[in-house]
Amino acid sequence: MDKTLIFDLHSVVYDDGEAIDSVVLKTSNLEIDDSKITKDMFNVHATGTTVYSSQLEKEFFGPNSQSGLQHCGLYDEERKVESVEEKNGNIILHLVTDEETKGKNTLDFTANFTTLKGCSSLLNIKYTIALNEGLPLKDGSEFSDIQLLQNEKIINEEIDKFSAGESNGLKYQFYTPNNANDGNKHPLIVWFHGGGESGFRGLHYNNLSQLKANRGAVALASDEAQNIFNGAYVLAPQTPHEWSENIDDATKLINPELQAETGNKKIN
Repeated sequence: MDKTLIFDLHSVVYDDGEAIDSVVLKTSNLEIDDSKITKDMFNVHATGTTVYSSQLEKEFFGPNSQSGLQHCGLYDEERKVESVEEKNGNIILHLVTDEETKGKNTLDFTANFTTLKGCSSLLNIKYTIALNEGLPLKDGSEFSDIQLLQNEKIINEEIDKFSAGESNGLKYQFYTPNNANDGNKHPLIVWFHGGGESGFRGLHYNNLSQLKANRGAVALASDEAQNIFNGAYVLAPQTPHEWSENIDDATKLINPELQAETGNKKIN
């Protein structure tokens, strides 16, 4: 029998940014006795490392930046398992995710506090799960000596509602309401992110930080917000550097391309 199990990382965007809040072990092909599964059976370790080399960062922040350059979001931490459940044959580890939790974030804020320059960037995230004992099976035996391997993609149902696009070099995320084809016009909401989520001269131009850094854009695509507007399109562009340099590009993106797609003749 194959002793390899795959697991997925699941995340939620909170007010202070995206956080890994659960791990799903793909055990549906096993006859797991979930009545004997406890949270104490699992040790979860998380690391978040920068995706950029020190040389690349030095070139970006300037030759005199090393004394002031700080990574505010890197980590090497144990994650506590709050509870365990079985769903569709898979084991779900719900992780403690509160304001004090270290090692939950998916973004790093890299800053030079001397020059006051900084930006959010994606992290290389690696989870290691160790079992303190074998997984109990319904026939009374144990599934042990298991190798647990992480899927690279982080699953976030809110972010997955958006589709990535690019127009005239300006990247954006776009949400289409479920009732877009009901024959009615629907408003277009444009979310302009803050300075920390920009691409900073293209180095951090990932077209994701504007969704992951806070609940601004994703909240507009929530069921609650969509019910208020009776269905609304949501546009979340990301500037390569500063909005002062790209506001014309954003205007061109809104008019007339997305107006044609949304059916709006005028956007207020």
